[in-house]
Amino acid sequence: MNPEQIVRDFCNAVPRRDVKALVAFFTPDAVYHNIPIAPVV
Repeated sequence: MNPEQIVRDFCNAVPRRDVKALVAFFTPDAVYHNIPIAPVV
């Protein structure tokens, strides 16, 4: 899978509220920071 497809898959999972799919993109020690929202640890 190429980087563009990974981003597309992530963005498509958000409006579906597919938590299982979203969590699969992260490691256990990840910090998600979607500016201007505060980081989620």
